[in-house]
Amino acid sequence: MDYLKLIRITAWRPLRYQVSNQEHIAILDSILQQQQETACQLLTEHIQLSYQEAINTMMHSSL
Repeated sequence: MDYLKLIRITAWRPLRYQVSNQEHIAILDSILQQQQETACQLLTEHIQLSYQEAINTMMHSSL
């Protein structure tokens, strides 16, 4: 539950929110175009970026 809260907090930061939306659109476009490998790659990148953003947010908020 704490992990999900952290992700939600970072997801609502204006810059990350805009970028995240574009990532979601690219993932969905790949799925709709039946480009499974591309969709998987984009999803993996999205998860990694979201995780890194969460870690960065946590590191900076503890200062």
